[in-house]
Amino acid sequence: MMKRALNLSLSLLVLAVGSVLPIGEEARAEAALVTYEFSGNISEVPGSLFTSGGTGANGFNTGLKLSGTYTFDTAAAGLLPSSLPIQLYNNSVSSLNLSIGNYSAVLQGGGTNLTTVSSGNPAFYSVNVGTAGNLVKGLAPSLFSINLADETGTAFSSVTLPGNQAPNLNTFNVNRWTLAFSNGKTLVGSLDTLKAVPLPATVLLFGAGLIGLVGLGARGRFNQSSVRG
Repeated sequence: MMKRALNLSLSLLVLAVGSVLPIGEEARAEAALVTYEFSGNISEVPGSLFTSGGTGANGFNTGLKLSGTYTFDTAAAGLLPSSLPIQLYNNSVSSLNLSIGNYSAVLQGGGTNLTTVSSGNPAFYSVNVGTAGNLVKGLAPSLFSINLADETGTAFSSVTLPGNQAPNLNTFNVNRWTLAFSNGKTLVGSLDTLKAVPLPATVLLFGAGLIGLVGLGARGRFNQSSVRG
């Protein structure tokens, strides 16, 4: 009876984990997805987007803060020969959410979606993603970009996409983000943080529980064998 109950509990937990973390081939595919979290500030606001004391949705001012996340696929194939000191990754970003004050924008499917990594001199990391969002003073967002450059050429030793460790902002002497709008006018600022988002606590707890139950099941089988012996 105890063995049947244990097997039932283990089966239920596997199903629960499967609903959070894909299994088999799907798990291997999902493992390549990494989410980065970023924050920053505005340093330049063009006149057509400026509102004194603006909160974002009604116009911007230099007191507003930027925050957001983007998810990319570290297994995305490069478009250029691997022998070059620069690589382009098309459609590598699968999601984008950004906020400036109370204004928000998201990934625009079918638009620009390009990540560039260079290990040359300068070394740089660039993300350019088409965006969609509500109009601000009659203007629509069109392109969000992050551009980091290191004139010493030491920020990257290879041109592969960064993985679970985000590029270190302290290694770049150029640190710039922009949000362009439909009239060609652009918000400009710098990043304060750029870091990988850890796995959700629920996934870690499910994994720990699964390991614990597997260990409990093995101990139970061992004890039964000892009794029979």
